[in-house]
Amino acid sequence: MNLSLYQRLALTTSIVFIAMVSVIFWWMQNLEINSRFKAEQELHQDLASHLVADNPLLQEGAIDKIALENLFHSMMILGPSFEFYVLDALGKVKTYSAKPGLVLRQEVNLEPIKQMVNENFHYPLYGDDPRNLDGEKIFSVAPLIKNNQLQGYLYVIIGGQIYDSVFERISTNQNLQLSLIVAGATLLFLLASLLITFKIFVSPLRRLTNEVNVIREKGFEKKLVELTHSEFYAGEVKDLGLAFNEMIDQINHQMGQLQDVDSQRRELLSHISHDLRTPLASLQGYLETIELKGSVLSEEQQKAFLKRSLKNAQLLKQLVDQIFELAHLESGQVAIQLEQFSLAELLYDLRDKFSVMAKTKNISIEIDCPESSLLIKTDIGKLERILSNLIENSLRHTSKDGVIILGVSAVDNGQGWIVSVEDNGEGISESDVPFIFDAHFRAENATPGKNRNMGLGLAITRKLLQVLGSEIRVKSSLGVGTRFSFSLE
Repeated sequence: MNLSLYQRLALTTSIVFIAMVSVIFWWMQNLEINSRFKAEQELHQDLASHLVADNPLLQEGAIDKIALENLFHSMMILGPSFEFYVLDALGKVKTYSAKPGLVLRQEVNLEPIKQMVNENFHYPLYGDDPRNLDGEKIFSVAPLIKNNQLQGYLYVIIGGQIYDSVFERISTNQNLQLSLIVAGATLLFLLASLLITFKIFVSPLRRLTNEVNVIREKGFEKKLVELTHSEFYAGEVKDLGLAFNEMIDQINHQMGQLQDVDSQRRELLSHISHDLRTPLASLQGYLETIELKGSVLSEEQQKAFLKRSLKNAQLLKQLVDQIFELAHLESGQVAIQLEQFSLAELLYDLRDKFSVMAKTKNISIEIDCPESSLLIKTDIGKLERILSNLIENSLRHTSKDGVIILGVSAVDNGQGWIVSVEDNGEGISESDVPFIFDAHFRAENATPGKNRNMGLGLAITRKLLQVLGSEIRVKSSLGVGTRFSFSLE
């Protein structure tokens, strides 16, 4: 059976309350009986002593049954709630006021009797009930002494069997009615109060559950409605609702990111397939020409076709390498190997590396590093790759007789260095600057057929700088040039 939270709370509360009422009623009933017995025993404690003092036979220590029968008969005028027994010194029942066959015990434990005689006890004190093999009763007792010798005891049971039967009949009817009325009224009132209280507190939780179910059915396209600002709705339920709203925002945000990434991936694959197809088609065309017309082509023509084929193969290899490198960087599992080295020495090595390419366009590569002995600690391999990508980008977009400056300057607070690659090339439009690091982006002013790397180099550069804990900055103007910079500690 699938019970709601409200039903479980109501059922549990009802069971606990019924058990609690039963325990309290049992405790009060026992407390009432104990108090009544204490009062009655204290009131009749000296009853046996007075009877002994007022009866010559008992004063003489007589324990003969025949001699005491008339005496017991006269004692019954005290009322049927008393039972009289004469015990010998060992506690054996010698004679009694009951009818034959009613006395079941022939011997009574003397320990509580001695405690009362010696006045060493607390009320109520219970002694053996001769009419009940297992029962105990409050009593009054007095010793029977003859010639200073203990002959036995007058043992008076207070509230005997007749009294018990009458009291039980009366108390059963009264207690039953009173108990039912009090317990029923109290139970109904408390249950009604608790159920109303539970409903007030469970209502926002039920409302929250319904809202979550609606959101689940609609695919997390909406937020939870704002819970009422009542003080009953404050606390954990309200916090849970806010947490659900934040979770939904986060889920929607991440879903949006996944959709954007998926869209970019599809677009990137489209551009990659296009840019890979161009050099592949060119390479295939030159090779097929050599295969079909190799016998009629001159040696110079064959060399020219092979040279163009090799150039397309190198471009194809470069694109494939960049794609694999970008995928590796985006996986997030890139190791860093820190080492200390001279930054100026690295810049001079890079200038030498690109000197041949720069000379073909008559471009000058200059170095502006005020401290030739500057040492930094980072991953030299990744830094060289970053600077190489930026220098290659500048060489592609700088016209003949242009200048590329590799600069180093101190950060304003003195906690690191700014490395820059600046050129006076064609520049980038202001609207294109935020997108130049996207792998599939091609600037508006890109020369058709000239730029075939789809921005993979700049995308790789940004990823590498993020691995090193830095960010790349761009400052560019059309027709003036571009400056890429980043900081190193």
